[in-house]
Amino acid sequence: KSGRFASVTIHSVKLIDLAALIDDNDYPYFEALEANSTVGMTLTGTAAPVLYYSTDKSTWTLWDYSDITLSNIGDRVCFYGTSSALAISDNDYSTFTGSGKLKLGGALTHLLSDVAFSMPGRAFQYAFRNCTALVSVGKESFGRVVKYQSIYCFKGMFSGCTALTSIPKMDFLKSDFGSCNGMFSDCTSLTHISNINIGKFSGEACLGGMFSGCTSLVSANITLNTDAAIRAFISMFKNCSSLESPPIIAGTVMSADELFHDMFMGCTSLERAPELAISVLRKNACKNIR
Repeated sequence: KSGRFASVTIHSVKLIDLAALIDDNDYPYFEALEANSTVGMTLTGTAAPVLYYSTDKSTWTLWDYSDITLSNIGDRVCFYGTSSALAISDNDYSTFTGSGKLKLGGALTHLLSDVAFSMPGRAFQYAFRNCTALVSVGKESFGRVVKYQSIYCFKGMFSGCTALTSIPKMDFLKSDFGSCNGMFSDCTSLTHISNINIGKFSGEACLGGMFSGCTSLVSANITLNTDAAIRAFISMFKNCSSLESPPIIAGTVMSADELFHDMFMGCTSLERAPELAISVLRKNACKNIR
């Protein structure tokens, strides 16, 4: 009743072994594609995520961020984490590093805690930035697909991974403010992109510069759906000088300002503009589209 409160007494709390809850095939991992490849982490500012690692999925050790050497081709190191995000701000973030040649696989969401329905803000911001040893990312690395993104959750996640030749499947219902900003920018070895489907764009510049500077990119099989926020696609493919075919833009109502601003600026090989089945479009939506 109004004005009355129930009291609860907690007699005991059982701690949960998070590692025991993760399927063996889901652990995020790095695999050596070259003998004596290494995996490490650099910390910028106050970021210090809690991460555990294992080379046998049995014995887990709290990681002190020092380099882990994978002596043989095919060797793996697995991780899981208990922090809510790998970054706190633009000046406070953690970044995986590596040497040699590495493949990234498993369900990356297990690097964080409590990722179920919505991706936390700044979850993977700069997580693998400038990891020049990273050659490929598993197709299912967003494994248990998180449908809803939050502010800057993938900002610069793989930016500057110059050896990266493949990226994971992505299927998101909603993108937030700057959520994929510069996510794959300057990945100069990417040639083809497919299996990316993104729904509602509710945050400003949510895909801003997502593939900018990917100078080897020839085609992008990306479906962009429904309505979009201001500058949603700003500079998305800027300076992709090898891009020949544009993505599919399937939305019908896109009335935001400067929607496609600089989207294809510097795409000197682009032979045609994207087909737009749009019923409502602001007059400056295509400002400097190319």
